[in-house]
Amino acid sequence: MKNKTSSKNDIHREIIRKRKEREREQRIQTILKTAERIFFSRGYARATMDEIAMAAELSKPTIYQYFKTKEDLYLSLVIPVIEELDRGFAGIEDRLIKGRIKSTVLLLRAVFKAYSHCYETSPGGFMVLALLQQTDQVSALGERTRTALSERGKRSFFRGRRVLQLGIEQGLIRKVDVYRLADMLWGLFVGVVQLETIKSRQRKEKDRSTELERLLKPTIRLAEELLAQALAK
Repeated sequence: MKNKTSSKNDIHREIIRKRKEREREQRIQTILKTAERIFFSRGYARATMDEIAMAAELSKPTIYQYFKTKEDLYLSLVIPVIEELDRGFAGIEDRLIKGRIKSTVLLLRAVFKAYSHCYETSPGGFMVLALLQQTDQVSALGERTRTALSERGKRSFFRGRRVLQLGIEQGLIRKVDVYRLADMLWGLFVGVVQLETIKSRQRKEKDRSTELERLLKPTIRLAEELLAQALAK
């Protein structure tokens, strides 16, 4: 009898544990989604934890249970974007080494696909990172945050340049400055995303994601084709 009671209690505790874990994860996602909006609209320096807590309909002490500082919250948004980009470039590098990319357009398509996957995985985090690169928000970040972003960013963009260098060595791209080419490709993608995002906002809220996909993908595909013609050896 005791064993049955003990077993029921264990099951009950496990149910409660799983429910608490779901609630915790939901709360974290609410905080992150809210922070994305605040950081993007207000910028890092002007955004406050009070604003984020109010918009998330949570108390500030509750926010601090999950993110010790505003910088921790900011890093939780942008670091996954940088790491996702690095994984995308690593996959392209592997395919190049194995000889699985055989044309200029396929290489460019792979690069833009890595950018697109990075954006689709976390649209808000992607836009927050893009805003950081375009404005003078870096100076508002603490030294620890700047160092973390710099280290991961350098690694990711170094791999991106290495992908382009491999493309040159394999005759897929004519010889150009890979630093400038990498900046141009990234800047082009970010600019198109921002432009098409603005245009999609003219639609109803429920139609925005569909409209953005309809506008973004054909534009990127055209960029791939035109750049392939310009860069082909």
